[in-house]
Amino acid sequence: TILDNLLRLNVSLQSDTECVFATLDQVFPKTPDPRTSTYILNGLAKRHAMFMTLLFLSWHERNSYELNRHNYNAAADACAKAGAWTHALRLLELSIQSTMEITATTCSAAINACAKSGVWKKALLLLSVMMWSNVEPNTITHNATISTCGKGDEWDQGLQLIRTMAQSKVKSSMITFSAAISSCVKCCMWQKIIQLVIEMVQATVEANTVTFNAVITACRNVSKWDQALHQLSVVAKRQMESDFITFNTTISACEQGCRWEEAFRLSSMIGQNSAPCSIISFPATISARKQCAKW
Repeated sequence: TILDNLLRLNVSLQSDTECVFATLDQVFPKTPDPRTSTYILNGLAKRHAMFMTLLFLSWHERNSYELNRHNYNAAADACAKAGAWTHALRLLELSIQSTMEITATTCSAAINACAKSGVWKKALLLLSVMMWSNVEPNTITHNATISTCGKGDEWDQGLQLIRTMAQSKVKSSMITFSAAISSCVKCCMWQKIIQLVIEMVQATVEANTVTFNAVITACRNVSKWDQALHQLSVVAKRQMESDFITFNTTISACEQGCRWEEAFRLSSMIGQNSAPCSIISFPATISARKQCAKW
């Protein structure tokens, strides 16, 4: 097929442009059908063939062939998969210059490309561009931007975006809060994490074990053993399934706070039905029991 032939060329933008153009001229002696172009671009994007995707788009432009928003969306998706944010932004710029309708899909792809590269300022700028262009940012767009801010340790920007989502009545999801919580864990903002869990409940987004593990980890990192124990009790009250990370992290928090009795009590539960066991559990268990034996 045409798609397979293009993939076999294994090109780079710098050296093989004319070779690709010559091949395409032979394959398409007439103007290609836009649906065929979209199919090929989507196929190239799915196979992470970013260079070939961009060359295929450039070949259309060189021959003044018609391009539609689906073509640009497919090419932007290929850039997003490769984390090529400069190319993704260039595609967005070209679509704007062509007075083509900008969609949330195109902008989301560009933001995802920024997310992979941790370029959080560009992601925030793109979100603003969407609003200026009367393109309604959706949950996926916000999630990608919050994730980008997290990679740049810009936890406050992520929290502000969650507030913006609530004000704009954009539905938040588990991914929305998980991205913000991960950012706060990295920056040891344990109080902000607990506030986020409260906001999750208010937004009717169900917190899971991974969420509370992140909360307990943040408490452990700032030596808040009492908060770690409290969060463990919340997990039990909600009848949520805890895992070995939940217990190991809480035991570690108690050890750091020299709360040997609490650590010993939790270590005694390891291996029982209420507390799963792992090889990581044993050093913490032995340490807690040694300290209690000294008393």
